[in-house]
Amino acid sequence: MKKSLKLFSIIVCSLFMIIPGCVYAEENTPSPTESPSPSPSVSPSPSESPANYEIKLNYTKLELSAGKSETLKATITPSSNDVEIEWSSSDSEAVTVDQTGKVTAGSKAAQGVIITAKIKGTSVQATCTIDVTRNIGTDATLKSLTIKNGTLDKKFQSNIYDYSVSIDSNVSSLDIEYELSDSNASYFGPSSDDNKNLKNGDQLKLNVVAEDGETSKTYTLTIVKDATSLNLKSLKINGYALNESFDANTLEYTASIPYEIDTITVAAVAEDSAASVKVTGLTNLKVGNNTVTITVSDKAGNTRTYRIIVTRETEASIEENPTSIITSTDHNSTSDYAAIIGDNDDDSDFLKYVIVSFACLILFAIGGIGIYFYLKTSPKKLRKELSNLKAQKETSPMIEVTDIDKTNNNESSSGVKSEDLEETKEFHIEKLGENSQKENLFDDE
Repeated sequence: MKKSLKLFSIIVCSLFMIIPGCVYAEENTPSPTESPSPSPSVSPSPSESPANYEIKLNYTKLELSAGKSETLKATITPSSNDVEIEWSSSDSEAVTVDQTGKVTAGSKAAQGVIITAKIKGTSVQATCTIDVTRNIGTDATLKSLTIKNGTLDKKFQSNIYDYSVSIDSNVSSLDIEYELSDSNASYFGPSSDDNKNLKNGDQLKLNVVAEDGETSKTYTLTIVKDATSLNLKSLKINGYALNESFDANTLEYTASIPYEIDTITVAAVAEDSAASVKVTGLTNLKVGNNTVTITVSDKAGNTRTYRIIVTRETEASIEENPTSIITSTDHNSTSDYAAIIGDNDDDSDFLKYVIVSFACLILFAIGGIGIYFYLKTSPKKLRKELSNLKAQKETSPMIEVTDIDKTNNNESSSGVKSEDLEETKEFHIEKLGENSQKENLFDDE
């Protein structure tokens, strides 16, 4: 019995050991599956495989003139739209670059500026070396000049270097604004000691030095304090012309006068009635150039000077080239001046021709009128004379020619000779002529 129970226990234990093993083996036995389809290959990203990419630029070295631009193009191998490029410059003041690869040179010369194109997130990159070249500037002028607390006497121009500045009595220093024509030039304005406690007649110097360090220009500002207007309203030489049109901001003019003239009269009118005008150098003008000075001043002692360079011609030049002189027109005044002085030979000759031609026309007209009346009246007189002749013939005791001929054949018939008849005939014809002339005389009367 005991053996039977022992055998039963062994069988049961064996079953418990076999059944779980079969179940485990059944669950873990792989079933056959279909072969997997190949998945598409994905290009490795730079962060995963940077060694798979290369980058090249279309320029490795480039020379640019100051202010010029050029575009760098980056080529990536293998090509990928997921790659982003970062651009940078080793000297952004000398050369700038944007994120499209456009590089722009600055205004100053530079050497060896490195432009880098780098694949974002990697160390893969390419570079281009840029040199910036430029000519050394020689412009030492101001492009603009403004006095914020004063007024310039004329519009600022780069090539005009002397100005007057009118300021109020309470202004002690000038507030100056300027702009250089060449940004590489240098500006040296008046010192703080000079530009303070300004009074009438003080001068301030504005110095500009070009980039080359040698070329320089100086602008001078003369202080006009508590002043009236020192401009002229009009300026002219009586009887002669200024070669330039008058402008209040133009301080120098020229004019020519003939040899015979050594004294002139200048008419100058100030804009401000409170200003006074003084003119010198009008007399004893020599042959050649003479300077006439017109000085406008106010009560504060401020002055402004205009000049006329008057050229007195030589005697020979006047004889060889006589000309008429016309005065200039003052466009800034309320009235215009114009006059003609001197003789002109061409005009005189032309006038003579006109007079002679007119006289000839009058003589022709008179002759034509005489001929017309002669032709008009002569036929009438002729017809009247013929009529008188006819009447005389009818009333005259003339003997017809036929009678005379007959009488020649028969002288004894009347006792009259043919010679007597001829004399009688001739006598009556003469008498007839005399009578006709007398009648004509009466007709004329």
